[in-house]
Amino acid sequence: MLEATQGRYCIMWRQSAAQVVFPDDLEPIRKHLETGMRKLQGCPRPVVLRELETLHGHPERLREWTRLAVRPAERWAQA
Repeated sequence: MLEATQGRYCIMWRQSAAQVVFPDDLEPIRKHLETGMRKLQGCPRPVVLRELETLHGHPERLREWTRLAVRPAERWAQA
Protein backbone atom coordinates (compact mmCIF):
# COMPACT_ATOMS: atom_id res chain seq x y z
CA MET A 1 0.00 0.00 0.00
CA LEU A 2 2.83 2.40 0.82
CA GLU A 3 4.42 1.90 -2.58
CA ALA A 4 1.10 2.35 -4.37
CA THR A 5 0.20 5.60 -2.59
CA GLN A 6 3.74 7.09 -2.77
CA GLY A 7 2.98 9.45 0.13
CA ARG A 8 0.03 11.08 -1.65
CA TYR A 9 -2.57 9.90 0.88
CA CYS A 10 -3.01 10.00 4.62
CA ILE A 11 -2.65 6.58 6.22
CA MET A 12 -4.34 6.31 9.62
CA TRP A 13 -2.57 4.25 12.29
CA ARG A 14 -5.37 2.81 14.44
CA GLN A 15 -3.95 1.10 17.52
CA SER A 16 -6.22 -1.51 19.07
CA ALA A 17 -7.12 -0.55 22.64
CA ALA A 18 -7.00 -4.21 23.74
CA GLN A 19 -3.34 -4.39 22.71
CA VAL A 20 -2.60 -1.42 24.97
CA VAL A 21 -4.79 -2.04 28.01
CA PHE A 22 -4.43 -5.75 28.78
CA PRO A 23 -0.77 -6.81 28.41
CA ASP A 24 1.68 -6.34 31.27
CA ASP A 25 4.57 -5.58 28.90
CA LEU A 26 4.25 -2.74 26.37
CA GLU A 27 7.58 -3.47 24.66
CA PRO A 28 5.94 -5.33 21.71
CA ILE A 29 3.72 -2.30 21.11
CA ARG A 30 6.73 0.03 21.24
CA LYS A 31 8.54 -2.10 18.65
CA HIS A 32 5.44 -2.29 16.44
CA LEU A 33 4.98 1.50 16.54
CA GLU A 34 8.66 2.10 15.82
CA THR A 35 8.64 -0.24 12.82
CA GLY A 36 5.37 1.15 11.48
CA MET A 37 6.32 4.80 11.85
CA ARG A 38 9.65 4.13 10.12
CA LYS A 39 7.80 2.55 7.19
CA LEU A 40 5.39 5.50 7.06
CA GLN A 41 8.20 8.07 7.10
CA GLY A 42 7.21 11.13 5.14
CA CYS A 43 3.54 10.11 4.82
CA PRO A 44 0.83 12.10 6.57
CA ARG A 45 -0.52 9.88 9.35
CA PRO A 46 -2.75 10.40 12.35
CA VAL A 47 -2.08 7.97 15.19
CA VAL A 48 -5.16 7.06 17.25
CA LEU A 49 -6.07 4.69 20.03
CA ARG A 50 -9.36 3.20 18.92
CA GLU A 51 -12.47 2.11 20.80
CA LEU A 52 -11.17 2.51 24.32
CA GLU A 53 -13.80 1.34 26.83
CA THR A 54 -11.72 0.42 29.88
CA LEU A 55 -8.27 0.88 31.32
CA HIS A 56 -8.55 -2.50 33.09
CA GLY A 57 -7.01 -1.13 36.29
CA HIS A 58 -4.13 0.57 34.42
CA PRO A 59 -4.96 4.32 34.49
CA GLU A 60 -1.35 5.14 33.56
CA ARG A 61 -1.68 3.31 30.23
CA LEU A 62 -2.96 6.36 28.35
CA ARG A 63 0.16 8.33 29.21
CA GLU A 64 2.42 5.33 28.55
CA TRP A 65 0.90 4.64 25.14
CA THR A 66 1.01 8.32 24.22
CA ARG A 67 4.74 8.40 24.95
CA LEU A 68 5.22 5.19 22.95
CA ALA A 69 3.32 6.63 19.97
CA VAL A 70 4.70 10.18 19.96
CA ARG A 71 8.41 9.35 20.05
CA PRO A 72 8.57 7.29 16.84
CA ALA A 73 5.99 9.50 15.13
CA GLU A 74 8.25 12.52 15.71
CA ARG A 75 11.44 10.62 14.88
CA TRP A 76 10.11 9.36 11.53
CA ALA A 77 8.00 12.40 10.56
CA GLN A 78 10.29 13.81 7.87
CA ALA A 79 11.18 12.19 4.58
